[in-house]
Amino acid sequence: MTEENKTKNMRSNGGTGDPITRRYGKLGRKIVLGLAVLAIVLMASVSLSMGNMMKKELLENYSVFTHSYCWVISDLVSGERVMDYLESGETDVYYENVQTYMDTVLRESGMTYFYVIVPYDDYYVYIWDAESGDNQPSRLGQKEAYTEGFKEYIDGLRSRSPENYQEEFFDDPTDGLGTAMVPVYDSNGTPVAYVGADIFMEGTRYVFIYYMGTILMNIVLIFALFIVIYYFIIQKQLIAPIHKLSEATARFKESLDVEGEPFHADIHTGDEIEELGDSFEKMDRDLREYITKVKSITADRERISAELGVSETIQSNMLPQDFPAFPEKREFDLYASMTPAKEVGGDFYDYFLIDDDHLGLVIADVSDKGVPAALFMAVSKTLIKNQLMMGDRPDEALGHVNDELCQSKNNEMFVTVWAGILTLSTGEIVYANAGHENPVIGRREQGFAMVESKHGPPLGIFEDLTFETERRQLSPGDMLFLYTDGLPEATNIYQEMLGLDRMLNTLNAHQGATPEELLKKVKLAADHFAEGREPFDDLTMLALSYAGPAGQAQN
Repeated sequence: MTEENKTKNMRSNGGTGDPITRRYGKLGRKIVLGLAVLAIVLMASVSLSMGNMMKKELLENYSVFTHSYCWVISDLVSGERVMDYLESGETDVYYENVQTYMDTVLRESGMTYFYVIVPYDDYYVYIWDAESGDNQPSRLGQKEAYTEGFKEYIDGLRSRSPENYQEEFFDDPTDGLGTAMVPVYDSNGTPVAYVGADIFMEGTRYVFIYYMGTILMNIVLIFALFIVIYYFIIQKQLIAPIHKLSEATARFKESLDVEGEPFHADIHTGDEIEELGDSFEKMDRDLREYITKVKSITADRERISAELGVSETIQSNMLPQDFPAFPEKREFDLYASMTPAKEVGGDFYDYFLIDDDHLGLVIADVSDKGVPAALFMAVSKTLIKNQLMMGDRPDEALGHVNDELCQSKNNEMFVTVWAGILTLSTGEIVYANAGHENPVIGRREQGFAMVESKHGPPLGIFEDLTFETERRQLSPGDMLFLYTDGLPEATNIYQEMLGLDRMLNTLNAHQGATPEELLKKVKLAADHFAEGREPFDDLTMLALSYAGPAGQAQN
């Protein structure tokens, strides 16, 4: 790397520091931030859940406590006497004994109010009201208006029969009181009055707040300790190994010298990160072996660059981009394009003259995306071209390349390939298909139509495969159109795919266009269909128009 490039890298990353180190630091902060958000959500959920459980338990305890005293008075009081006291307004010894007992219970139990009432539609009337040192009791026959919610509570109790009576505790939020009431029955089993007990609930709220605060404080401390410990574990088990792999990637970008020191992962996390490091180490070893083998077999050909960097420039340099491809050849016109879904894609195409009368054509799609797919693409493309240039038929070339990929592949990738040889003097095209899309041929008089092909398996999965050869005849004025699945599977915002029918309609709408014009029109139609949605797959196309020997179709 030149000093100028180093300076540019420094400026692009804020003027200081290694970009890998900067990304490494950001990853650690993201993990801590994610854990903190998770901790807050869990703390809130756990605290509210436990607080509500405690509040419910306290209310149940208050209910049992107050209802037990109410039932004692209900059993003590005579329903007939209640109505006599209410009608006469006069008391007797029995009345005073009940009053004394209720006063004693109120003082010793800690309840706030203890009373017996007769409810009516718009008000209720006191029969007994226990007296303590802090409150003035209501007198016999005194009327009181219902407070908010209390009438509905009384009406609910009055609607219940003795056989189906269920206790209900009324928590009044307006004055902080909790109320329990039970009926007083006459000799006919009719409820004529109700014994009520009120207890001040403010203590419950204080206990709830204190309990919630204690829970939150303990949870905060536990989660803080957990985040610190977990961060250091992640730092050692995840971030540091990723940093090491990033440094190795940067080293690949600088230089890949077969004679240099091999990459050694030295990662011992016992999980997928260690497997990734081992795969990276194996990729380094396999690439070195492959480069050595290619150098020994094709010494008279262009040497494969020793700087297979993990960058976008690898793929752009590997794909032929000189158009017109062979200006001296009047028998055909050819144009190809590749638009990656990511910075580096897995699709590739190739075209080359095997001799003066035979043109090799290749289009392929690697199963993965990104840098690993680009490296796998570079290997596959070179192997296929070498086999065709050495005289193999397309089916033979695919068989040989498949065996090579199975022996040296990594990351379980595979590649679908369409490879063909066009005889320029006759228009005959011989091809083989390894799991790739069917080709399309456009006839001058009939338009574009799909050509059903015999598909073999993709390359790089199983060894010792054989592939079938097919032949098609191109006439002057015909056009061959090749593509990857990124075209028919282009998807819009409604999850609809472009599909083969729309693709063929687009091709037929521009019949007669040059290969370059046709590919640009198809790409424009695919982009318009996707409505600006980011593509999820690479889009690669190749079009060849056949003019016949010495360009007959141009005459």
